[in-house]
Amino acid sequence: MAKKNNGQLFKLLFENLLDGFAHCHAIFDSDGALVDWEYALVNPAFETLTGLGDVTGKKVSKVIPNLLTANPHLFLAYGRVAKGGERERFEEYLSPLDMWFDVSVFCVDKGTFTVVFQNITKQKNAMRELSNANDQTITAWANALAWRNRETSDHTVRVCVLAVKFAEAIGMTNEALMNIRRGALLHDIGKIGIPDRILLKETSLTSDEFAEMKYHSQYAYDVLNAVEYLRPAIDIPYSHHERWDGSGYPQGLAGKEIPLAARLFAIVDVYDALRSDRPYRKSMPKGVVLDHIRKMSGKDFDPMLVDVFMMMMDHQHQEDDYG
Repeated sequence: MAKKNNGQLFKLLFENLLDGFAHCHAIFDSDGALVDWEYALVNPAFETLTGLGDVTGKKVSKVIPNLLTANPHLFLAYGRVAKGGERERFEEYLSPLDMWFDVSVFCVDKGTFTVVFQNITKQKNAMRELSNANDQTITAWANALAWRNRETSDHTVRVCVLAVKFAEAIGMTNEALMNIRRGALLHDIGKIGIPDRILLKETSLTSDEFAEMKYHSQYAYDVLNAVEYLRPAIDIPYSHHERWDGSGYPQGLAGKEIPLAARLFAIVDVYDALRSDRPYRKSMPKGVVLDHIRKMSGKDFDPMLVDVFMMMMDHQHQEDDYG
């Protein structure tokens, strides 16, 4: 009777489990790569969460024909587990279903795997909407600062676009790129604390005025550190005036003590500044600016990043946005 009750309890739990459940038989090719699987057992929530019905006994290649092409990472993870590996957990966007899932996969018998998952599409969409709203706020801040500085927002847009391209060139992705973009947009946010008599001065700053101007890096840190979602983007506003040889500010960091994002952006910021017209000088030709950056490699800039920047700019055969 106890066994019967246990069986009934298991059946009740299985049928009412809110998470999706699928037990699958792995199908490997001759090289040992997972190329397909067959659904051996799924629960009702599987159909509810995915919209896929009547999958038991069918191969995924029949249920979702282009899944292997669209989501190779999924096959790699499931294959590792089915070979007797440890449990894995990750989030995955299934483009054929246009859905996000939080996935846990584990192995009971070698050659099989069991997947327990939740559909998190609504949460992901909500997070994206929040992120978009946050980015709109950041852009508004950047535009307001440009207006106060009596300049257009073109500088901020240009350095943001170029910084993201540069970050992609060194292999940054996803969240890291988002923080590069946000940091670039807000790179001068600390200047809100600098008096107009210094910020808007059209002639050279005195040593005392320049010392006061340097505080904008600390002001940036103070402003952004108070906003939790902006803390990961703080490296550029706080540290992009640091120099590779240690002669920069605000902390006098040197070499790889300087955060990567700040080292990267320092090159972009100088490139844009020299390629742009300023009240006290005309813009410089692209080749002259690149020669200057090469000259300052190992002094102001990270030599490795300078090399990558040069290769990236060399591949831009057309003239840049500065005319």
